[in-house]
Amino acid sequence: MGGPAGQQAQERAGDQRIKDIGHHLMTDHLKLDVEVRRVAAKLGVALPDKPSPEQQGWLDEFSALRGDAYDRVWVARLRAAHGKVFGVVAGVRAGTRNQVIREFAQQAVTVVMKHMTLLESSGLVDYGSLPTAPAPAAAPVPAARNRVGGPPQPLIWLVLVAALAVGTVTAARVWRPR
Repeated sequence: MGGPAGQQAQERAGDQRIKDIGHHLMTDHLKLDVEVRRVAAKLGVALPDKPSPEQQGWLDEFSALRGDAYDRVWVARLRAAHGKVFGVVAGVRAGTRNQVIREFAQQAVTVVMKHMTLLESSGLVDYGSLPTAPAPAAAPVPAARNRVGGPPQPLIWLVLVAALAVGTVTAARVWRPR
């Protein structure tokens, strides 16, 4: 989501700080897109070519706003989305034995944490509206388990996270300013 939303922030945000944050998100997502495609090709994983319905809904919502209203909604949606992705990517990073996946997940964790920090630096995050953090697991999550004829469980999560990341960048290519 950071790619197209970051691009859109350049035109619609009321605060220069939001425009700057948008530029960082857009630039980082374009770089991450290159890595996602490299990893997916290496693992033989097909990636989506359009934004998810949720992502498209956010872009449509953003398109109807300008100035301060845009800034508040933009920060709220992107901070919540990055928080969700962070949990998934960190779980993949912690639970995989696959070196390629681990390296990619580490890169993604770093980028997502940077983005959450940038969004929070705007002063517009309503922490009370963020989802409640899940309770700590009672038992550790087992490491990658191979199913007969199937990929290790963390690989499936990587594919989902990669699809989300590529979907956001692809939306930048599909999105047209209104």
